[in-house]
Amino acid sequence: MFREVDDYKIRCLKIPSCKGNIKFTLPHSTVPSTGEICLITPDLKKGKKIDHEPTIDHWQELLKEAGVKEIKTVLPLRQLKVEYDQFELKRRLLTQHDFIMVDTRILNHASHLLGKMFFKKHNMLIPIKLNEKRNIKQSIDIGLRTAMLRFNEGHISTILVGHSNMPLKDLQENIVSLINQFKTRYPGGEANIRAINLKLPLSLSLPLYLTLRSSNTVGHQKLTHQKPKNFTVLEGELSTIPDSTVTVAPDGTVHLKRHKNKSEKGNTVEEEEVIESDKESGSTSGGD
Repeated sequence: MFREVDDYKIRCLKIPSCKGNIKFTLPHSTVPSTGEICLITPDLKKGKKIDHEPTIDHWQELLKEAGVKEIKTVLPLRQLKVEYDQFELKRRLLTQHDFIMVDTRILNHASHLLGKMFFKKHNMLIPIKLNEKRNIKQSIDIGLRTAMLRFNEGHISTILVGHSNMPLKDLQENIVSLINQFKTRYPGGEANIRAINLKLPLSLSLPLYLTLRSSNTVGHQKLTHQKPKNFTVLEGELSTIPDSTVTVAPDGTVHLKRHKNKSEKGNTVEEEEVIESDKESGSTSGGD
C-alpha cells in the first residue's frame, strides 16, 4: 500500500455558500501500480438470501476480458451490506484500500452504507459509469484519473493530484490541468482562490500561488454541473391550478409558474416557485 501522496491545498477568499463536490479528470492516474483498488459493483440478482459469489465472478471475468489489471478487489453491494455492517469492519475496508470506485448506479446506496467516514479521505468513493456492453477499460481508466474536491466548512480544501513515485512531468501536467479547470469550475472562479499549495503527508506546504486581492472582487459562487446528453425539461399547463404552467426536470425538480392578473401597464406578472425537489444537495458525482 502506498503512503505518500501529493495533496493540492486550495485556500479561498470566501467560503463557498453552495454545497456539493466537484469531479476533475486529470491527464495521468493518481494511483500507482502497487495501489490497492476496490470496485463496488451492482448485484446480478437482488434478494436477502442471494449469494454474491456469482456477481464477483461475473465482474472479474468482464475485467479480465477488458484487460483491466488495476482492480484488486471486487465488492458487490450485497456483500458490502452483509459483511461490512459494523464500524470496525468499515474502517478496515478503508485502511486496506488506497482507492475505492463505485458504480454510479449504486453510488447513493453505497455512500449511505459506508457513512461519513469514507468522505473524510479525499481519494475515496470515486464514481464511475460501468456498462457491460461498452468499454469497461476506458471507464476504469477515467476513474483512476479522477480527483474529487470535497468542500470543507473552512477556507481550505484538499484534492489529490498524484503520488511520490510518479514522473515529475506527469505530476506537472496534472497540476497544470487542475489549475485550468479551476478557472471555470471552482465556486467564484479564479478570483475566489487565495492560495494554492502542494504538500506531502510529512512535508511542509510548498506555495505555488498566492494573491492579496480583496474578497470584494469575488462574485457569485455557484457550482456548474454538466448536464447529460439526454437531459430534457418538460413543460406544460397544469389542469389542477388555473392560469399556471409546470416545468419538470429529469432530476425531479418541479417549477410552478403562476400567471397573475395584468398590471397597470398591461404586462402579465408571473410568479415562479419550486413546489417539489428530489435532488440531493451533496451529490458525489459533482460535474462529470
